[in-house]
Amino acid sequence: PLFEEWLSELAQQEGEEKNPTGEGAAKKPFYAQFYNFNQHYPYLDLSSKKMKRSDNFGDKYYGSLRATDEFLKSLFDILSRTGQLENTIIVGSGDHGEEPFKYRYARLDTLNSHILHAAAYVYYPRNLMAHEGMGERLRRNTQMMTYTLDMHPTLLSILHGGNAATDGEYHDHPMSDPNTAADEGCISGIDLAAVDIPEDRVTIAINLASGIKRSLSLWAISTKDFALYHRTGRTAVSPLEQGSNDDYVLKYGSCTKDVMKLCMTDLSEEKEEYFRRAITSLRSYGSSFVGEGVKKSKFVKFFVDILGGESAMEQTADVMADEHAAAKESRVAFIE
Repeated sequence: PLFEEWLSELAQQEGEEKNPTGEGAAKKPFYAQFYNFNQHYPYLDLSSKKMKRSDNFGDKYYGSLRATDEFLKSLFDILSRTGQLENTIIVGSGDHGEEPFKYRYARLDTLNSHILHAAAYVYYPRNLMAHEGMGERLRRNTQMMTYTLDMHPTLLSILHGGNAATDGEYHDHPMSDPNTAADEGCISGIDLAAVDIPEDRVTIAINLASGIKRSLSLWAISTKDFALYHRTGRTAVSPLEQGSNDDYVLKYGSCTKDVMKLCMTDLSEEKEEYFRRAITSLRSYGSSFVGEGVKKSKFVKFFVDILGGESAMEQTADVMADEHAAAKESRVAFIE
């Protein structure tokens, strides 16, 4: 494979000889980037280069997943053979998920639980970690609500040897600090190896079409268990049972293991209160690392109006404030 040949050339440039045990592997740092188009292939009519769904679409899609698995296996095998596996950090991510079994190229027209969940992985050898605790934090964070925007500060930290933050405190790279970015009016991700993701993290999703002059808007606000999703479009999406101007609750977790389930319900009174609490957390407790501009944005206001307006939000905020005060008193009493 070309990648293995390239690694061998790097070793030779260092004046060392590669052997089957991996001794003499290149000392010079290297960077390699792979872009896989595999999951786009099932949608392509190769003769016209247009997106379409073919009769044997299911076979093509599962085949594309198998090809991706085989690529990843070969990547790890090559790094192992060349003695680089324990000296290499591997990060992979998609920019979105997909809904292949119910609707053709769905993300262009709609969102659902599968589309909002982009696949990602990090292989980070412990011997390369800057300090103890990074591995445990990474593993824990993968079970929390992560964000596509988390990739930037995480990669920045990796490129600086894992020293962009220590125990959650940022030093040399302040714009990696989500709170600093929030002060600049931005929504920021976090360094997944340096910051513990809180249980009540809330994230925001806006599709590209929502930012240009088109009659399609796909907005969602998510916790790790549910998303409140609003779709505005010219037409309904019948295969996913979504209308042209409606609100839905999307389910994450075990529901998504069955690819044929919609994992979607209407917005009930119970879920209205659930998302009022989520937005209160977003606004009041800083767990989502967003600035005042985001908290007061038309996006947040739009969902507040769906959930009963500011008066309903104030009632929920008062209840949550009492709960936090009681919890704080309980902790103080326990310490004493």
